[in-house]
Amino acid sequence: MIVGNVINSNRQIENTGSVGGVEILYDNTNQRVKGWIRNTDLSTLVLRDEHDLRRLEEEVLDAMALCSSSNGTRVTLRVLAENPGLIQNTGLSIEGIVPLTSGRYQGISIVYLGWNDESRLSRQEYFAEQQTALNRVTSLERRNSLREVPAGYSIEELVSPTPQDVSQVIDLMHEAYSRDGRLLMWYTPTHKAVRKVLNDSVCYIAREYSGKIVSMTAAERAENVMIGGKNVAVYEASDGATLREHRGKGLLQSCLARLLCDPRIQKADSIYAEARIAHTPILRAMHNAGFQNYGVIRNHCLIGGDRDLLEDQDIETLVIFALPRYEKCS
Repeated sequence: MIVGNVINSNRQIENTGSVGGVEILYDNTNQRVKGWIRNTDLSTLVLRDEHDLRRLEEEVLDAMALCSSSNGTRVTLRVLAENPGLIQNTGLSIEGIVPLTSGRYQGISIVYLGWNDESRLSRQEYFAEQQTALNRVTSLERRNSLREVPAGYSIEELVSPTPQDVSQVIDLMHEAYSRDGRLLMWYTPTHKAVRKVLNDSVCYIAREYSGKIVSMTAAERAENVMIGGKNVAVYEASDGATLREHRGKGLLQSCLARLLCDPRIQKADSIYAEARIAHTPILRAMHNAGFQNYGVIRNHCLIGGDRDLLEDQDIETLVIFALPRYEKCS
């Protein structure tokens, strides 16, 4: 039994697929509490000393109480930290540490904190299999991600998507995130929700000769993450997918390469991704694009699609990938 503050039962996320803001809320689709640690004035906390640690502990207690009152099985929080070593005995584990890499915030990292109820976790043997697969991929020599785009395709930024564009992206998601005939996603990809994600993201797509969207990747900026009153540009690269009949041609990798050369991403303070550990091709794509592994978030969210490992449930484990530095694009 988790003991904590009395929680407002209305603190639920309207699950639109957005990376979202910093408020700590309950996500019913994924049976978890998520958000960022904040100060009492609701600005983003930067953990530097014992005083900041006490505030972090208060927020953790609040999140655990919200999870308990909502019958959730996971708490996933993030905190900006100059001194992650202070975080001990909070009830949450450090699942990953991603440094801010732009040079504007030297020594500050994004720390992932997490807790899972035992009922949520995959079988223990599976985690060893996951780690072996991840180590195998990240030990490979990186291939150049700037592959020549095959004839009959074009790579472009998706700006002001048309209703047809949105519908084609939804079709892409249904194929990428379905398993055994069921769509399994961390949110319901309605036309309204997908349009919002696309409008709020830096998105690059591959079109075939007919104009149909057959591959895509997008990076959405987290809302209201601030240091010293200034917005921190933190982007999550997500929603990467290719229609099955067009796979194996490097389209997703070409989209990702163009995304990483976008001026907004080049100027970002952090660009990270949360990739399915059970799907080797996406791990290879992130590795070849220069991303490095900064942590693993166990049984994080509901997600479907092909998988190489025999996971025993649909709430999957993800790898935290991030770019350690930005390569200059020609």
